[in-house]
Amino acid sequence: MNGGAWRGITLMLLVGLIAGWFAILQPAMSERQGAENEAERLASRLAAHRAAAARHDEWRDQVERLNRQIHAHPMRLPPEADLSGLLDHIAGVATASGTRLIGVEPASPITTADYRQRTLTVRLEGDWNGLVSLLTRLGHETRAVTMNRLTLARQNSDAEGLPLTLTLTITGYWQTGDADSPATGTHPMGWVASDPVTANDQLAALDRNPFRSGAVTPGSAAYGLSYLGRIEVGDRVWALLRDADGTIHSRLTGAILPGGGRLERVTPAAIIVHHPSGDEDQGKSVVRQRIALDNSGG
Repeated sequence: MNGGAWRGITLMLLVGLIAGWFAILQPAMSERQGAENEAERLASRLAAHRAAAARHDEWRDQVERLNRQIHAHPMRLPPEADLSGLLDHIAGVATASGTRLIGVEPASPITTADYRQRTLTVRLEGDWNGLVSLLTRLGHETRAVTMNRLTLARQNSDAEGLPLTLTLTITGYWQTGDADSPATGTHPMGWVASDPVTANDQLAALDRNPFRSGAVTPGSAAYGLSYLGRIEVGDRVWALLRDADGTIHSRLTGAILPGGGRLERVTPAAIIVHHPSGDEDQGKSVVRQRIALDNSGG
C-alpha cells in the first residue's frame, strides 16, 4: 500500500475511536450534569436553611413575647370564678351611686367545651340617676362578664322606699386547666378590672329619664303616647313609650299599643303607628302616624 492509503485507514480508525469514546462517555457525562444540577439545588436549599437558622433565636423571642402578651391581655378569661369579688364590687358601686343592693340569686355553674360560666341575678333600689351611674360603672369596671338582661320597675307612688327597682342578670366566665398559663402574677385575675376605664363624658341617659312625671308634649306625641327611645337585644327592638298617665310601656314591632293602633316600625328618630280607620277588609282608609322621639327629658 502506498502512503495515501495508510493515511486514510489511520484517519478512519481515529474517527471510529473518537466516536466510541463519545458513546461510552455520554451516560457518564449526563450523570455528571445531573449531579451538578442537584448539587446546585441542594446548595440553594442549604443557604435558605442557614438563613432561617440565623433568625431562629429572633423568632423564638418573638413567639415568647406574643405568648406573654396573650396571657396578660385583659380579655383573657380568668382561671377561676370570682363571684365574691364581683358581689363586693357591685355592693361598693351601689353605695357610691346612692343605690342599695337588696337581693342576689346565683345560679349553678355551667361547663362548656371551652370555658365555664355562672349567672347571677341582682336586685337594686335607687333613683334613675343612681341606677344609670351604677350600670355605667359596672360596664367600665368589670371584665369577662356580660350583663344579659335588665328590668326597671316603677314602685307605687304611695309606697314607702326608693322609686325604682332594677333587676339585672350578670354572667361571669372563666377557663380552667390552661397548661400554658404563666405565673399568677401576670395572669388576669377575677371579674373586676384591675385597670378600669373611667367614663368622663356626661351621661346622656341621665337627662332621658322615662320614669319622670310630666305631661305629654304636643310636638312629640300622638294618641296620648310619647316615644322615649328604644331597647335593642340582639336583633329584637322594643319601643319605649309613655302614655298620658305617665306609665312606661315597651312594645315590639307588630304589637298593639295602649289606646289602640299597631306598632309598625321603630327607628332611632321616630316610630310609625298603624291606625285602621274602620274595616280594612271593606276598603276603609288606614292612617299611619309618625311619633317623633321626645327629646324634652320630661
